[in-house]
Amino acid sequence: MMEMRHPPAVKAVEERDKPAVAAFLRSSIWSFIHADYDEASALQWPGYLARNRAGRLVGVLGCGLDRPPVASVLYAALDSWEQPGPLFHRLLIAHEADLSRAGAQELVFIGYVPWLVRILRRQGFTTRTTIISYARWDRPIPDAGSAQVRLRPAAPEDAETAAGIDIQAFEPMWRYPPALHAAMIARLPYYRIAEWEGLPVGYASGDIVLGQGQIIRLAVRPAWQGRGIGRRLLADALEFFAQQGVRPVTLNTQADNLRSRRLYEAFGFERVSVEVPALVKPLPPAL
Repeated sequence: MMEMRHPPAVKAVEERDKPAVAAFLRSSIWSFIHADYDEASALQWPGYLARNRAGRLVGVLGCGLDRPPVASVLYAALDSWEQPGPLFHRLLIAHEADLSRAGAQELVFIGYVPWLVRILRRQGFTTRTTIISYARWDRPIPDAGSAQVRLRPAAPEDAETAAGIDIQAFEPMWRYPPALHAAMIARLPYYRIAEWEGLPVGYASGDIVLGQGQIIRLAVRPAWQGRGIGRRLLADALEFFAQQGVRPVTLNTQADNLRSRRLYEAFGFERVSVEVPALVKPLPPAL
């Protein structure tokens, strides 16, 4: 039990603290790492930790300005459920000041982590939208999309291009920075660039997790939407997973993204019950 009469000491995570923070994230019952990052990449971003009077870690929180001007909650953990609100409040306050000075306007949390959602709601986070999930089993692919689209495997130099497509296609909280695209191009088994008359106009990425296919991202520049590019990317991704012999194929989208939902449902994706809130907290201007 944490004695709040003697609040834990909060300090910035230094390089020498990272092994202990990593171990704490792995061992804590109440733990979270952002789905877009592995442990090592998440810990490259700034963090704060709290130790009790005996010097034992009791809480960590890491946030990063990874989608300017939007920052993300990237990792968090508690060693106890005793009075988490005051502890997380102190960790958040430290982060918010840093993020505001760096130019962040909002702090975002996305994840199916009920314990952390409850804490963050009490800290002023509200729901911007809800992420819903779809799954597709064995069905014929109804349509190959536009024959004018050329698909090719992504190369490292496509990271900047994909990030530019994100800027056009998504609001800031959904954009991936070039570094994250570069890491995904290097790691994922499926990442394709769509070209229209030699111009990169879209991309799709996917992974295989525990024998299931997962479409991570599908994006098309708004000026080229409605030409069958998204359908071509989706059909190609499904063909890839079929060749790998994995099923089902899953994906996520926002509940209010009706255009994407119509596309996925036309390709035989069925909605599943998991819903994930996308929480946002406005940050005050830097003083």
